[in-house]
Amino acid sequence: MQRPLNKRLIGLVIMLIMVINVFGFSVSSKADGEVQSRLGNEEPQEYTDEEKAFIESYGTVRIAYSADFRPVAYEEDGELSGISREIFNEIERVSGLDFEYIPLPEGTIKYDYLQEKDYDLIAGVEYNEENLNVDGLYLSTPYLTSKRVLVCSEDFVYDADTSYSMAIPTGSVTLKKVVQEEYPDYELVDYDTVAEGLQAVHKEKQDLLLLNQYVAEYWLAKPIYHGMTVIPVEGMEDILCFSAVIDIDGDGGIAVSDAEMIINIINKSLTMISDDDMEGIIIKSTMDEHYDYSWLDFIYMFRYTIVIVAVLVIALLITFLVMGNLKKKHLEIRAREEKISSIQQKKYKMIIDNSSELIYEISLDGETCIASEGIKEKFGWEIPKVVDILSINSLCEILHVHPDDQEQFYSSTEGLVANKEVKEVIIRLGRVDGVYLWCNVIYMPVLDDDKNMVSIVGKILDVDATMKEKKLLELQSRTDGLTGLLNKTTFEEETRAYIEDNTAVSSAFIFIDMDFFKSVNDMLGHVMGDQVIKDTAIKLQVIFANCDLVSRFGGDEYCIFVKDIPSETLADKLNFAIDKLSDIYTNNGVRVKLTASIGAAYCSSPSVGYDQLLKTADEAVYRAKNNGRNQYIITYL
Repeated sequence: MQRPLNKRLIGLVIMLIMVINVFGFSVSSKADGEVQSRLGNEEPQEYTDEEKAFIESYGTVRIAYSADFRPVAYEEDGELSGISREIFNEIERVSGLDFEYIPLPEGTIKYDYLQEKDYDLIAGVEYNEENLNVDGLYLSTPYLTSKRVLVCSEDFVYDADTSYSMAIPTGSVTLKKVVQEEYPDYELVDYDTVAEGLQAVHKEKQDLLLLNQYVAEYWLAKPIYHGMTVIPVEGMEDILCFSAVIDIDGDGGIAVSDAEMIINIINKSLTMISDDDMEGIIIKSTMDEHYDYSWLDFIYMFRYTIVIVAVLVIALLITFLVMGNLKKKHLEIRAREEKISSIQQKKYKMIIDNSSELIYEISLDGETCIASEGIKEKFGWEIPKVVDILSINSLCEILHVHPDDQEQFYSSTEGLVANKEVKEVIIRLGRVDGVYLWCNVIYMPVLDDDKNMVSIVGKILDVDATMKEKKLLELQSRTDGLTGLLNKTTFEEETRAYIEDNTAVSSAFIFIDMDFFKSVNDMLGHVMGDQVIKDTAIKLQVIFANCDLVSRFGGDEYCIFVKDIPSETLADKLNFAIDKLSDIYTNNGVRVKLTASIGAAYCSSPSVGYDQLLKTADEAVYRAKNNGRNQYIITYL
């Protein structure tokens, strides 16, 4: 029903739509209280003849959107993409309307700008009391409802009774009003983009950032934000709908009658999209729109390793220069008269003894071997004065090479004489007290005029601290910091590799979600929550074999890939897991019973891959929770 726009109504419209952003557009619309009654109506509604004729005749509906909220709504290759676009495609399909999408610039957008551009609708408008209670505004039924979370650093201790500064990346007047009512003592600060808001929290300019849950999950996958986490926000959902851009005094936009017609058609179209289809759109979009690491991300993740490698390269270059100079000097000494040979040997020994580096020369022609005194000081053993017969085995004994590294040492000596190359290998050398140190052992052959090897000159560099740090970094990059289980990325890589090499036949993909875990955090505290996560990880490692892949996906979710297991054994193992994961935690007299819901996908087909196993197990655990929790469900593929 079209109603005349009086001056008072126009004033309200202009005042409430001065600030616009994708999650907080206050230019939304509502006609005669119909929107409130339509909310929650799941019965499909048919189009009237008048609406069908309008669909045929109207043409293209121009929809403006903000492109800064991946995976909800973003621009890719000049097109709107994300969860919202998939929902809009469904609306187009069932209604027959033709949509055109136009991205909005960043930051606050004034209503005059929207009218000037002659848009029909704005997507991503907040469906809230502020907008619903304004006469003359036209809002559609919500098309997407998701949670809001507070993003903060991992070491941030949140206290609901404390006043904080909160970043809001929308510039929305209505959102700020809602947030201010919920958190009256907070300082709210606008940011034009999600990235700016995240940087503000990352650099501790702001305490918290209010975000849509899907958007937060996408951005926090970026390595630079791995030190940040989220806090759920109760009672403040992100509910998105369409709002019409109303034509005011012929300045552009859509006529009131057309606005009512388009909004009604969209509302009816939404009733024709089933809950299962809508859930499928959201699940597929969130799984497809995962964050892809860039080369800059990898540089950031491995920045310490890169620095170490660069230092090692420089050290190697210096070593090659030093060894080259030593070789040249040695050849010059050998070319001199034999009568001064003993004097030169003394000089050579003096240089080695006074060097801060561990240098040695093992002679093969009965001459005395020379070595730095520092070798004895560091390892407790000495290079023998005379070596009658030198072989790879005897060289391993002289240098006290670790048994596990001897094969690598053997390989490094190939072509030593024939190629006249400087050889080097990073291996462990033993001290007399039984402790082994990682060392970079460098050696080269010294040949006489007949090309026979007469000695080996080398250098030992202590790289123990560097190697241990490197191995620690490699371990940390593969595991979850709290539990020591495989992290999500490593689990996926190893599972995919196994399936590619062996297929997934007779394997099981298990998804575990702890029931009532939020109650532990809320009633017993986050410290107890962390203990529950670690206790669960220990139990899972006991329940499942060493050859199985056990991982923590995040929060209280765990994922396990069991290799080569009969289906009957799987059922017994899951029944055992349900029993062992059930526990009671107490703190100061407060008790919380904890159980687990388990979903499993058992594979009998060689064509099944990782993604299908994950999706099937995830759906199974969802059914287990809906069926009452504390149970398992197996889906056979």
